[in-house]
Amino acid sequence: MGWKGFVIGSIAGGARGSWVGAIIGALAGDWVERRWFAGRRGPAPGRASPFPVDDDTLLKAYAELGVAPEAENEVVRAAYRELAKKHHPDALRAAGADDAAVAAADAKMARVNAAWSEIRDARGLK
Repeated sequence: MGWKGFVIGSIAGGARGSWVGAIIGALAGDWVERRWFAGRRGPAPGRASPFPVDDDTLLKAYAELGVAPEAENEVVRAAYRELAKKHHPDALRAAGADDAAVAAADAKMARVNAAWSEIRDARGLK
């Protein structure tokens, strides 16, 4: 709890005259501090992206999907779905592609799925 949360909690909760009110007020003050004051500070130093990328495999996964590491979840998911539609081996087989094209699409699809899995786990998506 920061000092602003403590001050807000002491004023709001301490005015009721009970230690329970002071605790509840301090917790409420902490919530106000996180919601109101933390947003004004901006991102923490060294963390420009809400999804920090610190290893090479994750950077390669973003490159495989063709999105930036700071892209929104919906953008990343849409990129994955678009690549899955484009390179799905069953769709190519149904379209009448030859075996070499299907094998290449199978390899590409495996890389796309591995990249999506890596990004999904790092971001905590379903």
